[in-house]
Amino acid sequence: MRLIARKVYMTAGVTLTALLVALAISPLTLISFAQQTANGSICVLAFNDANHNSVRDPGEAILSDVSVNLMINEKVIIANHVTDGKEPFCFPNLAAQQYTVSFSSPLNEATTSTSFSFSLANGEQTTREFGAVPLATNAAVPTPTNGISVTMTLPVRIGLSAVAALLVMIFVGAIGLIIYGLLWAGRR
Repeated sequence: MRLIARKVYMTAGVTLTALLVALAISPLTLISFAQQTANGSICVLAFNDANHNSVRDPGEAILSDVSVNLMINEKVIIANHVTDGKEPFCFPNLAAQQYTVSFSSPLNEATTSTSFSFSLANGEQTTREFGAVPLATNAAVPTPTNGISVTMTLPVRIGLSAVAALLVMIFVGAIGLIIYGLLWAGRR
């Protein structure tokens, strides 16, 4: 009887050990498989399209401060990059599927399409370029007619926000006191 019980325990131990090893190897196998299938890349570049021809010509500089979104299904952003003038920048290890690359910049006016949708094949590397021209930065600022001009710096904005918050708190407190007074007077 003891011999049978010992064999059962040993068999259960070996089976349990085999099961634990299989569970430990399975995630590694899945990760390895995912790495083998996710080997495409999408490179992006933003350039100053000085001649407005929607094509990057020799001598046209690379733009910085352009936001690039990498999306799936044109809605789900999976990565973002802000250009720094050292492009092209590549999004690596991408699986074969449909992607959308979207460019935007409040500092530049687009001369090319701002969004590109395409299918990426397994192992493919593709580049999408965005052309734009910088907006005029020396736009005339209208002078106030009363002669008072305040530049909206960060400290000025914080101060105005604090004053506005204080005024709102006083107003809400006054309304609360009025309502409390009306309810208290109604109980007497």
